[in-house]
Amino acid sequence: MLLAAAAVRLAYLEQVRSAPDFAAPVLDPQLNDYWARALVTGDWTPPDGANDPMIRSTPYGRPPGYPWFLAGIYRVFGLHPLTPRLAQMALGLLTVLLAGGIGWKMYGPWGAGTAAGLLAFTWPMPFFEGELNSPALECFCFAVMIAGLLQSHNRYARGGLALAGLAGGWLIITRPNAALPVLLAAGWVAWRFRPKTVPQNRPVADFLSGFRPAFVFLAAALLCVLPVVVRNRIVGGEWTPVS
Repeated sequence: MLLAAAAVRLAYLEQVRSAPDFAAPVLDPQLNDYWARALVTGDWTPPDGANDPMIRSTPYGRPPGYPWFLAGIYRVFGLHPLTPRLAQMALGLLTVLLAGGIGWKMYGPWGAGTAAGLLAFTWPMPFFEGELNSPALECFCFAVMIAGLLQSHNRYARGGLALAGLAGGWLIITRPNAALPVLLAAGWVAWRFRPKTVPQNRPVADFLSGFRPAFVFLAAALLCVLPVVVRNRIVGGEWTPVS
């Protein structure tokens, strides 16, 4: 499945390299590219014919998670327009792999093959991996969150819960309405590890300790979200959760 998914993506990448907006993106990809390049180079001059989006002086008008990710790619691999597409297609392959692992753990080998196959060949996946936009990052973060939660399904594993929380937090600052599934995931963790019985000698402490895994998950998510909230408050003078 991974080899097939890679073949599909490389074939599409070879085709999309000749598109007129490959090196000169427009609309949302243009804003993302401008934001990321400005973070790397320090040059905040708007593109020709575009208004200044005032990113530095106002609360974020768009979620910052994807431009930050794109800036990291540019910082490490350079400003060539090919590098973010390759990075996102690598994320797509990791998402296929994670989906296969999740499917195997929940439903066995047939579930693994079905999940991996759907993400390998469903066309929006390679299409958006070839765009300077956030769906590839969103899908990867969501898959990491689910995989981390499943790792701690049978026992309290702080590492898996913290990784799941970080992925969920980055998902929120990339796509803010993802706060709903992240909160639902926290509720599942609280229910899964809830205390079955509460001793009489320390009822409150033992009761709260049963919800510690949910606290770990939410605290890790807040590590990503709170800096954005505080920054928006300082810049804009009012509470703007993400954008």
